[in-house]
Amino acid sequence: MARSRRELLASLAAGGALVAGCVDDGSSDEPENGDDTDEPDDQPDTAGVDDLPREGYPGTCPEYETDRVICYEAVVGSDDGDAVGVENVPAILEPASRSLAPDETIEFVLSNQSDVALSTNFYNWRLDKQVNGKWYHVAPFEINEPLMSVPAGKSHTWSVQIDNSAIEGGEMVPRASGTDDLTLAGVGGGRYAFRARGWFEDHEDDFAFAAMYDYDADPLELTTTTLVGETNFEGETLVAESAGDGQANQAYVLERVEESGGNRVITEQLVRNPHRRDAVALAQQYDADRVRLDGYTADSYVRDPLGAFQYQGQQYELTKQGED
Repeated sequence: MARSRRELLASLAAGGALVAGCVDDGSSDEPENGDDTDEPDDQPDTAGVDDLPREGYPGTCPEYETDRVICYEAVVGSDDGDAVGVENVPAILEPASRSLAPDETIEFVLSNQSDVALSTNFYNWRLDKQVNGKWYHVAPFEINEPLMSVPAGKSHTWSVQIDNSAIEGGEMVPRASGTDDLTLAGVGGGRYAFRARGWFEDHEDDFAFAAMYDYDADPLELTTTTLVGETNFEGETLVAESAGDGQANQAYVLERVEESGGNRVITEQLVRNPHRRDAVALAQQYDADRVRLDGYTADSYVRDPLGAFQYQGQQYELTKQGED
């Protein structure tokens, strides 16, 4: 989970390093000062934060763990109710388009309309998907944590594109990270919200700035990874031998259960967990109530692989059967 403003300031005061989780996107872990933020061609007139409404305008955007949410749709009036007006918010995240097609790129511009700096972290963007009226966190789950800023009257732009070619061939979903050009995998068609986060100089409130868009594409297909090798049934249990290097001898068992009590997950979340992804995909493919993955390893990238969860109306529980 990304740190709150208060936790971030406490770490800075203690001289602590602000890097959480490893990313492998070629970006530097060195803190950036925001000097290279994008400058709009026509800079807006700045206004004092104290002169602008301080309440949030969440609209139908997701709920975030912040003090205030400013949702683009609520500000410009595409949600039910009157428009707040762009001129009445201290900062706004504006999408270049309301929809995205495969092979296209969509830009999100965070504009600081106040007369003070907006402290932020350009790595700390977030993507959520709406399914049946509920929002689900898709990416990222680990971020670098340098302190950055958008100066008064300036802006920062994220360019986002979707590329599912790797996972369609059985590859793992790459870690999503970056500060400007983002390529995301494991994303199917549907409604999404992109979010930035920050706080204004000398002000305590932690803000989320969000905008929604529709990804006009086919649903994401659940397939196994290249970790799956030979499969066979041992009684009622479908056993999948790992196609890896043979260095691990851990076994993971997935069982269909009557009641799990676990959280519902969507396909975009499931594919980011190779253990759950392979086990559920095999259970569906072979109509198996019990699947054992042999020779898998405990990867630090795997986020909460064990325990109960619900997927597409079925309840499952994943347990570990042995380890070195």
